[in-house]
Amino acid sequence: MDALFGESGRNVIDINIDLIESQFRHLMRVAVSVREGAISSTLLLLRRLRAGSRKSATYTAFREVGRVIRTVQLLRYLSDAPLRRRVTAATNKVEAFNGFSQWIGFGNGVVITDNDPVEQEKTAKCNALLTNAMIFHNALDIAEVVRQLQEEGYAIDPEDLAHISPYLTEHIKRFGEYSTHELGIQPEAYDPKLNVDFTRLRVTARQQVEAIAAALGREVPFAEVSRQQAHAQMAAVFGAEAADAVLDVMGGDVNDELLAVRDTVSQVTGTPARPFQQWATENAVAFR
Repeated sequence: MDALFGESGRNVIDINIDLIESQFRHLMRVAVSVREGAISSTLLLLRRLRAGSRKSATYTAFREVGRVIRTVQLLRYLSDAPLRRRVTAATNKVEAFNGFSQWIGFGNGVVITDNDPVEQEKTAKCNALLTNAMIFHNALDIAEVVRQLQEEGYAIDPEDLAHISPYLTEHIKRFGEYSTHELGIQPEAYDPKLNVDFTRLRVTARQQVEAIAAALGREVPFAEVSRQQAHAQMAAVFGAEAADAVLDVMGGDVNDELLAVRDTVSQVTGTPARPFQQWATENAVAFR
């Protein structure tokens, strides 16, 4: 039984390393079975692990492994200032979205009062749909303002757009205006294009590998594979249909449309994107 101690010497968590070592072969067998698709149901997996004394020990060993992972992540969080900043930024983004979603779904004090799981799911999905629709509406309004500023002669820096949040509520009439005579009016087609130069933010796959190599202080080889090779590797894990979809988005013919850098993430999150070199430096330990 190994223990992790804090600075005061107080026992923080006990981890049964001996159990993990004794069950390691069974842990790997289960992991390989899941990866190869032999066990596809989480519920079935839990039932098998809990059945019988030997498999129950494997189940307990998995729980100990989970505690190890959580402990390592906690220590990494405490010792890594850039990681704490990223976690804080991500948490703020999630909280901003949740706050916006709750502002829209204000009925019943933002509490789902129905006990029927089906109705609860409907409520949650309807609120998510309305929230995303409002975010999309705000993004279109922001894009229109950007175009107006450009017409007035203002230069738009793509990094400035990353500071604009789509979770805006001041201009929204939450209780709405209901004009039934407008139901048949078809809205104008929206323009997704912005005349903003994002090319200087573009990072190719080769440049990404170079940035990781610079962060590690050693050479990292870069090898191109054909679509057929990539498809075979992905299909073995995700299936042929998913592999096709991923390659259509990421591995299609290189053209301006595919290489265009979008500002979607910054519009949704409301925070500027980090340069890839900065990300690679902050996460260099993950590549060692």
